[in-house]
Amino acid sequence: MTKYRGKANPITVESIEKLVKKYSEAFMDGKRLSPHKLRHSFSKGFLDEGGSLPALRDQLGHNSIETTSLYMNVSQEEQRSVLKRMDSSNKRKE
Repeated sequence: MTKYRGKANPITVESIEKLVKKYSEAFMDGKRLSPHKLRHSFSKGFLDEGGSLPALRDQLGHNSIETTSLYMNVSQEEQRSVLKRMDSSNKRKE
């Protein structure tokens, strides 16, 4: 175990980008990863698991709920799946 001695400084944007690039190259088999993609993936997962938009807004540090709502985009696959279930449900009711 190491013990930190000294003053801690905030991590810079450049440092985060370098770390993400380093581990992306090491573990992602040629796929590109970015801090933005990680943030988006976290946000989508948070909402998919039932997290609320206001809670996500607070987690991400957004001032506006409209900014956070950009993470609510639904994939075409999800749209097709929901529409198919709705269609099946409507056919059973007829």
